[in-house]
Amino acid sequence: MCTVTWTRSTPAGRSLICSRDEQRTRPPATAPAVQQIDGIRVLTPVDPRAAGTWLFVNELGFVATLLNFYEATPPAELRPSEGYRSRGLLLRSLGACRNADDAHAILEKAVHADSYAPFWIIAMRVEAPTARWCWDGRQLSRDIVNEDIQPVTTSSWKTAEVLAERSKFFTEQSPTDASSLEAFHRSCSPKGGPWGPCMARPDARTVSLSRIDLAPAGIHFTYHERCPRDEDGFSPPHRTFLPWHPDHRP
Repeated sequence: MCTVTWTRSTPAGRSLICSRDEQRTRPPATAPAVQQIDGIRVLTPVDPRAAGTWLFVNELGFVATLLNFYEATPPAELRPSEGYRSRGLLLRSLGACRNADDAHAILEKAVHADSYAPFWIIAMRVEAPTARWCWDGRQLSRDIVNEDIQPVTTSSWKTAEVLAERSKFFTEQSPTDASSLEAFHRSCSPKGGPWGPCMARPDARTVSLSRIDLAPAGIHFTYHERCPRDEDGFSPPHRTFLPWHPDHRP
C-alpha cells in the first residue's frame, strides 16, 4: 500500500513523493543508503524481509517506485504453489537503468520467467515523460502518464472507496509544487483513519514518507519514519545526497 505523487519537470528539477503503508507486524525498513548495482550508485531504502525495496533513485537520475495492485485477481492456475517472488527484488533489479526502455526490457523478461503478484511501477527522469507499468498477473502493459492521474494510491481495504476518497481530497487540496505535495502526504482526509494518504488501521498504517528531489546540483533523498504513536506524525528527516554520475545527461 502506497501513495505516490510527483511534480512537472522544470529548469529547477523534479520531485517525487511516496508514502508507504504496511502491516504493523512488518519489520521496519532501513533508511536510504547508497548501494552499487551493476556499477551504478543507487540510493534506496531496504525492506528487511527480502532485501528488496519499494523506491529508488540512481545517479543517472532514474527514479522508480512500486505499488501493489490489489484489484487484480490472477486466475488460480496462474498462482504459484510455492508463492510469488519478491516484487521488491524485482524493483531493485531496475536499479542500474538509465531510462524507461531499459526498465521495460528487464520487466518484460522477468514477469514471464518468474511469478510475481500484481503490481504498478511508476518511473521518471527530469526530462522524460512519466512511465507506468501494470502487471495484472497475466499481462504487462506500459503507458505514459501525466500529472492529471495523481495521486497514484493503493489500499487493500475497501479499495475503490479509499481511492475515491484520496483522489477527492487531493483535488480539494490542489497541491502545485513539491512542498504542497508533501503536505498532502502528511495529511489525513477529513474522514480520518484508513481514508487519507497518511492512514492508520488496527492492522496497518503509513510507516514512512520519502521525497526525492532531482536538482541541478545533485539528488536529494529525504526520508521520514512514522513515529511509534500514530498521532505523533513523522520523525525528523534522514537526508542523503547523491551526486550525478559523470555521464549523466539531462
